Amino acid sequence: LFLVGSRAAYLLCFVPSLLALAGGLLPGVLAPVLPFIMIGNVLLVLSVDKFYSLYADGNKGFWYGVGAGALLKFGFLRLGLALVLPSFLNAPVLAKAAHMLAWPQLATAATGGLIAWGFLKWLKRI
Repeated sequence: LFLVGSRAAYLLCFVPSLLALAGGLLPGVLAPVLPFIMIGNVLLVLSVDKFYSLYADGNKGFWYGVGAGALLKFGFLRLGLALVLPSFLNAPVLAKAAHMLAWPQLATAATGGLIAWGFLKWLKRI
């Protein structure tokens, strides 16, 4: 977002999920989960973008955006699991998807924000 702009950042939200599927990190049977992860990534980037622009203190805006975005992503994934995915996945696969989409996604969003903050500080972009 801070290096390539919002338009390119939104497009990049799709890359990690596609690479995880193509590289075998995400089993093919869980492919119906990908749109939820991708949209969750967009929510995270959108949140950081909006909060950062709202606050004069860039650090505060960045961290509010990361926090809100990580929670939005987590909530969206949980909602998708509860409402939509049972139509596509059987119970054992759904349980595995629930494990992959729950806390690990929240943790990786927060950790990614921490890494991004350190990198952006080093580059003097925030």
